[in-house]
Amino acid sequence: MMGLLYIDPAAARPDLQVYIVAAPLPSARGQPPADGYSIAFSAMAPHSSGTVRLADAHPASAPVVDPGYLSDDRDLEVMRKGLAVARRIGEVDAFADWRKQEAVPGSGTSGESVEEFIRKATGPYFHFTGTCRMGTDADAVVDPANLRVHGIAGLRVADASVMPSIPSANTNATVSDADLLDRTATAVRAAGAALRERFGDVVRYETRDELMRALAVNDDTALDILRPRLTSLCPEARWVEDELDGGALPSGERWVVDPAEGNVNHRHALPEWAVTATLVRENEPVLTVVHLPLTGETYTALAGAGAFLDGRPLRVSPAADLALSIVATSQARPDEDEKVVRRVGSSITAMLFDAEGRPWTPQSESFLAAAPGVHAEAVATLSR
Repeated sequence: MMGLLYIDPAAARPDLQVYIVAAPLPSARGQPPADGYSIAFSAMAPHSSGTVRLADAHPASAPVVDPGYLSDDRDLEVMRKGLAVARRIGEVDAFADWRKQEAVPGSGTSGESVEEFIRKATGPYFHFTGTCRMGTDADAVVDPANLRVHGIAGLRVADASVMPSIPSANTNATVSDADLLDRTATAVRAAGAALRERFGDVVRYETRDELMRALAVNDDTALDILRPRLTSLCPEARWVEDELDGGALPSGERWVVDPAEGNVNHRHALPEWAVTATLVRENEPVLTVVHLPLTGETYTALAGAGAFLDGRPLRVSPAADLALSIVATSQARPDEDEKVVRRVGSSITAMLFDAEGRPWTPQSESFLAAAPGVHAEAVATLSR
């Protein structure tokens, strides 16, 4: 039996794992008793880091490994509290028929003796990760798009060593981001199918509250499918509940989901709506899925691997003729303030000039849309 806990309530993901083994585990305090059970614990989000270095220039030589366990005092504190949790579990009435006494480290162990025990007893248990982490920065070893080792032709790494961060889970149950993207797309399509069943009739309402209730039903319909499925994929990831939130996110992983993008359109039987889900890790988007249920199209993107439409790579259009460009603005929203609508419209017209730098009018033969103040530079660049 295993459980994940938050020792630090502000942590972005569980930082302690506790597991019960129906046998006495090897001990740093000598031979364990012949009969017994173990309540073990481990730090799942360690701050300590070690090194892996070449011993010499010979490829057959073993590397020099220093795991650096408990080199950060925060990890020692998690393990100290982990021991307290394990002891509390061991004292519950459910163990009364099997419990005799605490053999390791011993019920009398406290204070500095606890720290000594933890330092001697701490070690790995078969879930190594991150020694060849994937990424695009200078310290990354593996290309996340294809798992090729940077700078070495014909060599790939495809195991848990490419994970860019330590997951709060045993790594044999952890999937790659590419696999995670596929499973996320499956969940988003399922939510889209549920919304499609509700599409067609224009919702009749007399007040804004009635409309907002109808929109909430759509959101709940999709979230009832998305939340359990996405949570099962990334149990440690939290959710951004308000789709209109802005600014930096806390550390860790976050699901940013719009269960009914274009919800107002859906409720008015207009076809422009979608279901979207994005996983953000340490404030960087990792993957995203946008599904259009009425057309069946699914747009996906994976950090470092590009964007796709139904599996086909998407690329920037080679067209450079501004006459083929489209200028678009925001969607309609319930009870939109007139000043907001006018401000949106004026922001568009403020960007439109003709190729000569004059304000655009319907009679102009050309136009250039650009942020105010860069029209001249944009014209000069496009005229080369």
